[in-house]
Amino acid sequence: MLRSFRPFSLALFATLLIGATPTLGRAQTPAAATAVFQSLADAATRQDPKAIANLYSPSFQPPDGLDRMGYDSAMQRFWKQFPGARYTVQVLNSQPSSNGLQVETLTKIEGQRKQGDRTFKLASEIKSRWLLQNGRLQREEILSERSRLTSGSKPPELTVNAPATVLTGENFSFDAYVDGALNDDLLVGGVTDDPVDLQRLLKPTAFRLQALTAGGVYKQARAPQRPGNFWISALVVRRDGLTVVSERLRVVDRTRPNR
Repeated sequence: MLRSFRPFSLALFATLLIGATPTLGRAQTPAAATAVFQSLADAATRQDPKAIANLYSPSFQPPDGLDRMGYDSAMQRFWKQFPGARYTVQVLNSQPSSNGLQVETLTKIEGQRKQGDRTFKLASEIKSRWLLQNGRLQREEILSERSRLTSGSKPPELTVNAPATVLTGENFSFDAYVDGALNDDLLVGGVTDDPVDLQRLLKPTAFRLQALTAGGVYKQARAPQRPGNFWISALVVRRDGLTVVSERLRVVDRTRPNR
């Protein structure tokens, strides 16, 4: 059994918070940083693009090769897909640096949307490192990203084993398998890997599905020779539900062992 399936762009929500932060005035304290990201979560939940746009640093450039126009397009498309998405941002730690305040955050996004007679539920976690300068966001680095999209009365519960970071040219494995007894359930599924770029944000690669005889999907691969960021996604479908999981894989230069 072999066919194609094109899911929603799971990567779109990962870009939603890139490049936006409320003003801190000139405060550079941990308490002020917490207030910034609380305001950011509130603005994103309201889906207020003007409020967010007014809070960029003039020199800020989104990561992953996005420009401001591409970022805005991805943000608007995600909001259209998930109009009631809710955001929380937790400050994990912050410390002064020579050029501002370094802040690590954990962003959680939850939402749902209807497509035909199906309801899709989304849950995402994104860990980021930010640089705040004079109360504005100057730089962001996405450290990790994990997303889950489910539909149906009993979507498969998946356990995912995947590295967050690998070296250029390094062999790695990815697997997502169904928890619990399968009984006589027929499973189909597939796995994709795509570079993190605007093209994939707006037009994700389709899955090619096949029958799963081992209770999950598995992939053995070799990292490319150039550093970069990739999404690895797995889809598992059974009679009463489907689950899509997507994780970010960071490929770093093997000549720089500190990863």
